[in-house]
Amino acid sequence: MKPKQKIIALILLSCTLIWLSSKAIKKLGTHTLNKQYKITQNISHINISENNKSITLSKKNDTTWEIEKTRIDANKINTLLSSIESLGSKKLISKNKKKHPLYKVTTANKTMLLMNKNQTLLSIIIGKQGPTWDSTYIRLLPENNVYLINKPLATLVSNEKIKWNDLRVYPFSEKTIKKLALTLNNNTVSFEKHNDQWKINTSDKTLSIPSMNTLLTPLSHLVSTDISLVTSNTFEPFITLDLTTINDKTINYALTPLSQESMGIITSEQPNYIFKIQMNQIINLLTIINYLSPL
Repeated sequence: MKPKQKIIALILLSCTLIWLSSKAIKKLGTHTLNKQYKITQNISHINISENNKSITLSKKNDTTWEIEKTRIDANKINTLLSSIESLGSKKLISKNKKKHPLYKVTTANKTMLLMNKNQTLLSIIIGKQGPTWDSTYIRLLPENNVYLINKPLATLVSNEKIKWNDLRVYPFSEKTIKKLALTLNNNTVSFEKHNDQWKINTSDKTLSIPSMNTLLTPLSHLVSTDISLVTSNTFEPFITLDLTTINDKTINYALTPLSQESMGIITSEQPNYIFKIQMNQIINLLTIINYLSPL
């Protein structure tokens, strides 16, 4: 073979090897799969289990999810549902069953079942974190294939109830409230909205909407550090607070000290649970009320 022919042959061989290598790489996992999982609208509940401990996230309506009748953090559940929708962008990493322990996708690892009543829509084993903080190795049962997705399911999905709870006591919009009444030591001060002003029962003084919002806004943003079940009927309120909405719905808050650092709140919306609130949040609210109308 002439030198020129040898060079041409080597070039052709190199091109062939490159083509074959690219095919092999695609087969091993760089190829993006386009199948979409548009099933989130049909999910009625999600079961998450690991180490013989499981929890169930239940859909109450189009905007609210619950766990054991307590609200789930909307941002967390929306992030999870968004991650499920994007499973079609997963990348195949391995077809070898023996590598399941390496990626932590064995049946003993964290498993998430997406359910529509009694029907299983999708079963996902959530493995370890991927090469970046926002990626995760997963396996879709009953497949043996291991995939990589660019979603932080490893850190987002937990079978710990507290990780899902919406720790806000009672979020509301200030403009939906027309009356607020607070009782302390048998003394009640109430604020009632009339047109664009708030009237106070203890004086002829009126408040502007922005002034009243200095109280309503922090009240709507009260966030607890923990939520626990009411274990007895001996919860005696030190302070009671009642909100009335423009739709004539009344929300009751019962507050009592738990320690020097915290206050417990039970609301009529979730009467079986105590929200543990840092004392400085309550002191701040009482200071504002006392400024608006001395207690």
